[in-house]
Amino acid sequence: MSEIFETAIVEKRNVLNELRTTLHTTQELRLFSIYLSKINPYDKNTRIVRFPLSDFQRIMSFGKLNIAQLKASASSVLKSQVFLPKENGGFKGVNLFETFDVDQDSSGNWYVEINATNAALPLMFDFKDRYFKYELWNALRLKAPSQIRMYEILKQYETIGKREIEVKKLQELLGVNYTRWDRFKAKVLDSCQQALKETTDIYYTYERGKTGTGGKWLTIIFY
Repeated sequence: MSEIFETAIVEKRNVLNELRTTLHTTQELRLFSIYLSKINPYDKNTRIVRFPLSDFQRIMSFGKLNIAQLKASASSVLKSQVFLPKENGGFKGVNLFETFDVDQDSSGNWYVEINATNAALPLMFDFKDRYFKYELWNALRLKAPSQIRMYEILKQYETIGKREIEVKKLQELLGVNYTRWDRFKAKVLDSCQQALKETTDIYYTYERGKTGTGGKWLTIIFY
């Protein structure tokens, strides 16, 4: 997979990276990262991104293609949302994409074309600061959605070298919900630690931060 976009760069706003999202599968997260790598974040006219159908097939890990499968994929992409928090505790849901086209070009080659919604454009374009970059292959080589999101969450703080985050917020950003600490530690913290060290350009260690009753981990400090 990573060889398709070996030299691509993702530029992502910090605010977008910190939002809770409905992108929870490995394929959905890969597609969004690839979309961000193919736009020019300083030119909204690049908001429409076209993939050869064969590339889209590989991105989504499809076997033999059929129209029902593509329609289901289109439905999933068009339902992708992020949630913007409000000061009073409320939120605003924003759809990321407004159209999903499967068609042929003038040469008869099939393609998939996706276009961002107007509401999502401020999250993807025209930012001057508070953003980070990474080489796309890092995300594409990871095998689980929690690994991709952990990479992005920590890559944003790479130059700082340290991040303390509430366990509850981290689980929301990762799209997981573990009530048992031992399972969260093994299935997420330790698993992601190994995956990032083996397949990406960053690695981390972590320790307990703030604690609650009975020594419960309330925050985690990542290095």
